Amino acid sequence: GAFALINSACSDSGWYNLIPEGTTPSDVGSANMAPLKTQRRLEESAPPRQLLFGGGKDSLATQCATQASNIAWALAALIQSFNSAINENMPNSCPPRNIVNGTNQPEGLLYKFSQGACSLDVMTIISGFLSIAVFGQLMATTCTDELNLEAICGSGISGTFAGAVRIAAAGTAM
Repeated sequence: GAFALINSACSDSGWYNLIPEGTTPSDVGSANMAPLKTQRRLEESAPPRQLLFGGGKDSLATQCATQASNIAWALAALIQSFNSAINENMPNSCPPRNIVNGTNQPEGLLYKFSQGACSLDVMTIISGFLSIAVFGQLMATTCTDELNLEAICGSGISGTFAGAVRIAAAGTAM
């Protein structure tokens, strides 16, 4: 996912740079698209398919709507974790405390549980912001039907960090 976007859009040798200028994302791979800048001989094997765009305007509109709903889900998770971490009217997770005696003294297994819950909430908040950045940058291409390599590259980089935070959160939750 994210590494494929980085590889395809962040360097001059990425395959998105082979798409002829003026081609819209909805036309990638269609008969409306001009031939790629490189041609292959019949004796050569075909390169592997690398699809993210194409399929016409309806396909791109579906991707746009899906990315918008992903932003809404990321925002909801971010708000829920923020509320869980700091809301004083609920059993908040941050700062961590010993559940038995209510102190902030780092002793015992229950303190470590509280510490893990706080860490998980903080990482979910960070992941939410990064996910909003990923999908917002992808929407710059899918919702406008304009090939924006900088936004695609940025979404790959943001996605890499979001994935790393989610892996750390999963480790904390274990």
